[in-house]
Amino acid sequence: MARQPLERGRPRPVADAPLDALADGELVAKRWLIELIAAVPLRAAGELPAAEMARRGPVVCAALIASLSGDGALERLKHHGETAADAVGAQTAADMVAAVEALRGATWAEIEDELRAGDSDLRTALADRLAHCCSALLESAFETAAASPVPDADADGDGAPRPLARRRPIVPVDGSLKIDSGPEGEPWRPAVEKRLKRYASDKVAFALLALEVDDLERLTATGDTAAEAIELAERAVSATLRPGDVLVRERAGRYWLAAPETDELAARILAEQLANAVSEAVEHHGAPLTVSIGIAVCPQHGTDAAELAAYADEAVFSARAAGARLA
Repeated sequence: MARQPLERGRPRPVADAPLDALADGELVAKRWLIELIAAVPLRAAGELPAAEMARRGPVVCAALIASLSGDGALERLKHHGETAADAVGAQTAADMVAAVEALRGATWAEIEDELRAGDSDLRTALADRLAHCCSALLESAFETAAASPVPDADADGDGAPRPLARRRPIVPVDGSLKIDSGPEGEPWRPAVEKRLKRYASDKVAFALLALEVDDLERLTATGDTAAEAIELAERAVSATLRPGDVLVRERAGRYWLAAPETDELAARILAEQLANAVSEAVEHHGAPLTVSIGIAVCPQHGTDAAELAAYADEAVFSARAAGARLA
């Protein structure tokens, strides 16, 4: 009789670990960068994409920390495989494996600093959970790779590293955008209601984000350059969308984003990523274009599309009044 392979269960979420100081991902991302620098020869350190690490690293690290405490957050972490690859500039499978191992080491070092003299059972549970979550992140990096075949280095016999296949950009080269313009009047409502009904029945978290380009009226009064800037902003937002996200244009410069399987923490991470993407992609009259983003989450802020939209819309104005990018 053939021996059956030993199957190890998924390590349990560790919701009681005191890791609030690591939640935004900044400390872990800094140590991750240090780990990556330490792993390469000095002459190659300058090739590390520091700007991408600064922009994308905290997003990945915050998602990883969140995944330690819940399986829902672990599923969301799996959307960040390509983000992690972009953050470190991974070009080969070996690069990605090394990067995720460096991330695991950096995260554990920060966890150790937070726990200090914590009990051994908690440390063991966290170590197991962290290893499992990092494995899931690594798998997602490969699963989101492009479907086009990559030549096998072994077939050529040259020993060159096999390139890490990468997913093609979301924005098509013909200039069209993956944006649903919706019907007249309330273009956000059908798209949001359809998805909200589906996910609410399964009691899955759901977020609605309102995005508006800042100083939109003044900007549009400047003519053709404004139209080009807004189009570039739309492209930046569209390229940042995750699987399942739906972007609806209310009008040029004003958008609604329906984000299923997204709780409040994940929505804030997503909003930061969107705001960064726009500011880094677009300049107008020598200054980065900015957006204000309002966040509403079901059921905390409402249970139907109208309630969520009202909350998110009000949050846009609150963010702008406070001089913040999101609220």
